[in-house]
Amino acid sequence: MAKRDHFVCDRENCNFCCTDPSTQINMTLLDIKWLSDFMKLTVKELFEKEFVTFIPFLKAKDFSVFEVDFGMKRPCPLYIDNKCSVYEGRPMNCRMFPYWFITNRIEDDLDCIKSVEPSPANFIKYRTYERVIGEILLRQGKETEEFIKRIGATQTIDLSDEPDLKRLLKIYKKRSEENDKTSMRLAKRLMRIAHEKVDRKRLDLKIELINDEINKMNFDKDIEMLINAEAILDGTITGLNADYDPSDLQKP
Repeated sequence: MAKRDHFVCDRENCNFCCTDPSTQINMTLLDIKWLSDFMKLTVKELFEKEFVTFIPFLKAKDFSVFEVDFGMKRPCPLYIDNKCSVYEGRPMNCRMFPYWFITNRIEDDLDCIKSVEPSPANFIKYRTYERVIGEILLRQGKETEEFIKRIGATQTIDLSDEPDLKRLLKIYKKRSEENDKTSMRLAKRLMRIAHEKVDRKRLDLKIELINDEINKMNFDKDIEMLINAEAILDGTITGLNADYDPSDLQKP
């Protein structure tokens, strides 16, 4: 496979990260506010149209426990005509991909990642971008978690008694190509079961409160950082003095 010194999204032939139902994209309060402003919809309307919704996120490696959080509906309803229709307003987790993979040398089967061998200049740019977005994401993630608990919009889903979970754990002990396919099917089925168990009737009663609370919050500092991060990525801000280790540029 030919290598490129920069990342290019092959959305016409791939679109995996936007359309795969098992790809979980959680959203912070800032993500919701940013998307609301970009789409010129209220936070309440984002939930009503299910662009943002209550999603069960995996909390245990064995698929036994899920925690409900804010997230993007999957497949993403905003992926239209082979492209993201809200690219400038996309969540931070979407922004981080694939730069976190590239700069941390994480192997992945996607060609868009395997084909990238960034130049030193691009590596510094990607690493700086990833670190700035990561800092915002960590801070906003903590605030969002505290917010969800404060308003009582939490739910834990326990699937430990599900027959499919027991089958999945047995299969994991005997790895093979066929077992991997079966385990993937079972894992996706467990995720569907978790979605069905979300108490949407109770959580939907929180939407009005979520709308009002987000509109009261001040995100100016993180929005400024986010805008600067995007300027770094598109080259508007140049001459970076990034804090990095030159050995990062070398293959492990």
